[in-house]
Amino acid sequence: MAISTRLRFEILRRDNFRCTYCGATPDEGELHIDHVVPVALGGTDIAQNLTTACAPCNTGKGSTSPSEELVAEVDRAVAVAVAAQKRAAEAIADEMDALDTFEGEVAQIWDAYVPQYRRQYASYPDLSSISTWHAAGVPLSLVEYATRLAVQAGHVPWPGKAGYMAAIIRNKLREVDYGENQIDQT
Repeated sequence: MAISTRLRFEILRRDNFRCTYCGATPDEGELHIDHVVPVALGGTDIAQNLTTACAPCNTGKGSTSPSEELVAEVDRAVAVAVAAQKRAAEAIADEMDALDTFEGEVAQIWDAYVPQYRRQYASYPDLSSISTWHAAGVPLSLVEYATRLAVQAGHVPWPGKAGYMAAIIRNKLREVDYGENQIDQT
């Protein structure tokens, strides 16, 4: 089975783009992906059996068994990479949970201000807007303020209330970003 381009890149990245045998970098020569346990001796194409090698080290090694030190180093590098991937996946899951919680709180605010009989006409804020607010750290008090103003705005038809609410939040974020709410003290 051929090693995919993606797997090749991940092995190079895991090994810091250095030959694990001599430490050579791409500036010093071409880097290959090498089987720690050669295919001829039963090695496979799994990440734990792959390492970065410069061309001279890779071609000079041939079908010899690897040293215990190299196997231990590759195992260590794989363990570090796997741990980093796990931490990244956990961080993504935590962020998704936090976004779900925030969206639920926005929905509660919306439902508290939009009368039941108007909900069929009033579009709910889209998830893209809610995600942006969450990423920007918009406090729920601002969401509530914007919702209240949008619902009370008689000149805005019900289908446009969510867009009007989003505009209020966007304008408040601009005030913070650009200091438009600052009073010139000079």
